[in-house]
Amino acid sequence: MKGGRGLVLVGARGAGKSTVGAELAMRVGAQFVDTDGLVAMRAGMSIARLFAERGEAAFRDAERTVIATLDPATRQVVACGGGAVADPENARRLAAMGPVVWLTARSSVLASRIEGSDRPSLTGAPIEEEIGELLAARSGAYHALATWTVDTEGRTPEEISDELEQLWRGVQDHDVR
Repeated sequence: MKGGRGLVLVGARGAGKSTVGAELAMRVGAQFVDTDGLVAMRAGMSIARLFAERGEAAFRDAERTVIATLDPATRQVVACGGGAVADPENARRLAAMGPVVWLTARSSVLASRIEGSDRPSLTGAPIEEEIGELLAARSGAYHALATWTVDTEGRTPEEISDELEQLWRGVQDHDVR
């Protein structure tokens, strides 16, 4: 394959990156990497606690370090934190790993998916308003990085994984020839 051997999932909180990523990796026999999970593991605390105790800047530094350690030669499905793409160095590294898929949904749908979770607020605004603000701020970065955009509304993780598996296998088949 040209470039990396992986597939990268980006998008807002609640878009389904972790759930779909785990499902897809299992199906295609790839390693699953959740960057938020790695940040939490390396920090020895939850993302919510990391934000509360050390702030967003410490989280972003840890996220940048985790992304820098990912090997583009590894066959992997990478689920990134929602803001990872706002950092140009992260975006460059993620793009080198393989196709990037922007998982989308309306802010009201995203808010309903994460309501009641321990995900930290980044703006202090009500969750749907915050998601709308973050989507407005990050959509350009998602769009610039995305190989494909996949709407997750009204679809199961299995249905989304079906689509992603077909897209990814098509790229791999094409690159082998």
